[in-house]
Amino acid sequence: MDTWTLRKGYPVVTVERNYSENKLVLTQKWFLLNPENGIQNTSEYKDYQWYVPFTFTTKSEKNFNFENRPIWLKPNEGKNEINLNNTDEWYIGNLQHAGFYRLNYDQENWNRLIKQLEEDHSVINPINRAQILDDTYNLGRAELIDQTVFLNITKYLKNEQDPLPFTAALYGLNYISTMLQSDFFISSKFENYYKSLIKPNYDKNEWNETEDANELSLQLSITNLMCKFGDNGCVDKAWEFFNDWKTNGKQIPSNFKTIVYQTIAKNANDSTWIEMLEIAKNTSENSERLRILRSLTHTQNYNLLK
Repeated sequence: MDTWTLRKGYPVVTVERNYSENKLVLTQKWFLLNPENGIQNTSEYKDYQWYVPFTFTTKSEKNFNFENRPIWLKPNEGKNEINLNNTDEWYIGNLQHAGFYRLNYDQENWNRLIKQLEEDHSVINPINRAQILDDTYNLGRAELIDQTVFLNITKYLKNEQDPLPFTAALYGLNYISTMLQSDFFISSKFENYYKSLIKPNYDKNEWNETEDANELSLQLSITNLMCKFGDNGCVDKAWEFFNDWKTNGKQIPSNFKTIVYQTIAKNANDSTWIEMLEIAKNTSENSERLRILRSLTHTQNYNLLK
């Protein structure tokens, strides 16, 4: 346990298949998110090794039981080799993400996983689907793989319904979206792609609150993004809630209040924005006042904030 309790960080296990000899070759190293971290040039970095429990399954097996007896990667062992029976199939390690480490594969295996997800993602356990998305995004940030691997994997999300993989994907997609904001043309292209991934999930529930907490959290994230991207149906629904509240006193569903306020503040004219400001000033409930005031910062007329 000393390798885990007395050391900082965690490893990335690289699994590369020797296709001519039909075997997996496993190596490990310290995972560093910053590719320019100077510690990579030190002996400390090279000496950092862990006891890593490696489990895996293949396309023909599809056994995602993480309690399978692991193959142990040991410090200073160099590499481990595992013989396979079939060369023409994908493999997945760290079953159900039971081990605290990231995984990187050879490009051919990434391509096979991408193809499987596009053809039938349900074959792969949802925890491992989330792991694949989270690992490829972070491996891309660390410049251990090309970020296009993550983006190619996200194409299957049009058919994804499970909150776990989708939530993992949103972290990466939101980060990339933020990084591209300075370039309007590229940002617009990416926004359209992002919207195409989440729209099927949005259309499934729209603004009807789901009962499951995880599904509700995903629903709110996706609804917020759809309105942020200016989807006409989403923006119109926000206006419907807002006008019904302002005119008839019908309460906006509490879980959607922030989305409604932010969407109206972003799309409203100056008089409606000022009206929202007055509503906030006259609201006795402090949390509601803060919610409205924070939402008002989403206006596109920055002169109103002066």
